[in-house]
Amino acid sequence: MSQTHERNPGCALRREWFEDVQINRTAAERRAAAITSGRTVKKNYQAAWLLRAVQCIDLTTLAGDDTPGRVRRLCAKARQPVRPDLMQAMGVDAVTTGAVCVYPTMVPHAVRALEGSGIPVASVATGFPSGLTPLPQRLAEIRYAVEQGAREIDIVITREHVLLGNWQALHDEVCAHVARRLHTQRRVCPALRIGVHDRGLGRLAGDRCVRLAYQRGLGISDNGARAGQEERVSEPQRLNGGYGLLH
Repeated sequence: MSQTHERNPGCALRREWFEDVQINRTAAERRAAAITSGRTVKKNYQAAWLLRAVQCIDLTTLAGDDTPGRVRRLCAKARQPVRPDLMQAMGVDAVTTGAVCVYPTMVPHAVRALEGSGIPVASVATGFPSGLTPLPQRLAEIRYAVEQGAREIDIVITREHVLLGNWQALHDEVCAHVARRLHTQRRVCPALRIGVHDRGLGRLAGDRCVRLAYQRGLGISDNGARAGQEERVSEPQRLNGGYGLLH
């Protein structure tokens, strides 16, 4: 996919975007509960929604024992995530997942396995999942993943900045990540997403991270800091209530 428009250059840190925010917590929680308890679509509409959910999934393997073979199998599933007989019964031609997400060292294998499919390869970087490696190493990891063919980079912020309310430091860190992404030699600049909703941050701090990320023209991923845990939120729940940026 070629770049057809100028990328969002972002703006300087504007604290008023989040420091003056007031939320009616009772009303917000009541509305959130109503979403999960309300009636859902049925029959053909439900099938259409489920197919759209499949197209929004980043099929992911982020295990310490990942191998090229496992990545190739994952990519095969991304190419055909729904059984052919079900697709034929619904009268639908081709459906693929939105992306395949792997560690940086697995990016070349995923790129080769997905060649010609149009499915982008995403990669976690910046010391995933803790984000506690030195900044130069995190920036180098972004560059490496992009040079290997990643079209999307999921970064991890330094959560200490959030917990201490050091928003300027967080803003500067994100700016450095964006600059590294844009200064790569690849013709097409990859997308950049930031994982924000760690359980240790709290919803208010997470909301402030979201607003700060928007100022830098970034996408949002609400499970970046939790990937690999058994208690991950299911994809349909993310689509209904998360900050997920769908591609």
